[in-house]
Amino acid sequence: MRIARLIDANALKELRGKFIRGEIHFDYEGDMVDKCPTVYAVPIEALEQLRDKLYEQNLITMEGLKQLNMLIGEYTID
Repeated sequence: MRIARLIDANALKELRGKFIRGEIHFDYEGDMVDKCPTVYAVPIEALEQLRDKLYEQNLITMEGLKQLNMLIGEYTID
């Protein structure tokens, strides 16, 4: 599994706006990405693996499984 650094897209938009307006300067426009704060997230695949493991070992109730599936579905992009 590849680990990625997720950034705050809203912060990137703000930095880009300031850059365009000349309020801040970057030697390289890609430097904006480096200045953006990191967003902490768990990959959907990891949640699905945990869900399956908990289910297989009877460590989660059906209601808990339902809620976990709803959470995964809420953040899954088709």
